[in-house]
This record gives sequence, C-alpha cells and structure tokens, in this order.
Amino acid sequence: MHQNNLIWKHSRLFSEKLFVGMAEKLTATQLYFLQAIIEGETVFGQANIEKYSLGTSANVIRIKDALVSKDVINITSKNIEIQDPIFKLWLKEDYFKSLNH
Repeated sequence: MHQNNLIWKHSRLFSEKLFVGMAEKLTATQLYFLQAIIEGETVFGQANIEKYSLGTSANVIRIKDALVSKDVINITSKNIEIQDPIFKLWLKEDYFKSLNH
C-alpha cells in the first residue's frame, strides 16, 4: 500500500508540472474561456463575454480557434469540451481554486 501512495504522489507531481506548463502557454482570455466551459457555460452572448472578461464576440471565435488548434478543446454541434479530462479536473480543482483564494 505504501508503494501505491508513493506512485500516486509521484504521478500527481508529474501531472502538476505538465498542467502548469500547459496553462502557462495559454493567454488569460483562453483560461477565462476554459473556466466558463468548466462552469457549464455553452452560450457566449454579451453577458457571458462580460462575466468572463472575454473581450468581444469576435475574440471568442479567435479563442475557440486557438484552443482547438492547441488540441485543448473539441467543438461539436452540441457542445464544447476540454479534451483531457484530467487537465479539466486539475483546472477546476487546483488552478481556478487557487486563483479565487
């Protein structure tokens, strides 16, 4: 059991470094957009653009295009999702929580 805990801690540290590196390559507005997605937003009208400081509707299009080209999100006709569920969890549970405290 002790060895499993050690492996878990090591893999968590590795993931943390990987995800920090991924987040550092994103712009502030791209991160705000990901936060909106994590919080369940699917429509980016003026209210959500202002709520998440995304700039303009044209900028939202650029943000989506950039995140797709970086393989961070997938866009289907029904939704927008973060490709890596572990990255999504890390953003939600670690990254965004640390910014709010």
